[in-house]
Order: sequence, then C-alpha cells, then structure tokens
Amino acid sequence: MHITTTTNGVALEKDLQEFIDLRLHFALGRFADIIDRVSIRIEDTNGPRGGIDKRCRIVVKLRGFQREQVTIDDHDTNSYAAVA
Repeated sequence: MHITTTTNGVALEKDLQEFIDLRLHFALGRFADIIDRVSIRIEDTNGPRGGIDKRCRIVVKLRGFQREQVTIDDHDTNSYAAVA
C-alpha cells in the first residue's frame, strides 16, 4: 500500500503526517493486500477567512482494478478533524 500526501495552503508538518499515517494504517491496514495506493489531499479552501475550510480528500485505488476506486471527501475546521 503506497501512500501519497499532498497539500494546498496547509503546512504538512511532521505531527500531521504521523497522524495521517496512523489513521490510515488503523483504518485500512487489514486491507493492505488489496490496496494499490492511497492518495490524500488536504487543502485550505477559504484561505485566511477561516470557518469550516479544511478539506481532506482520500482516494483509495484497488489492486487489479484500473478504474475502481473509493473516494472520501470531508470538510472541517482543522486538518486533523478533516482527516479523522
């Protein structure tokens, strides 16, 4: 299971990366044999205006299925809550 994390307008600090890795391995670890890759994108949609503006999109691509994927998309007030 290959994990890629990208951000836009959000600093990817070491603590946040460790939190993401921990959450993903807890949630998806038992399916690691059938998961090819996981892409996480965290972005600040409103910039400095604040509010519920942190977006986390997780895309899971399955092994052996070129077009099949599972996508999770959430918005929250901070990056950790959006990932969780």
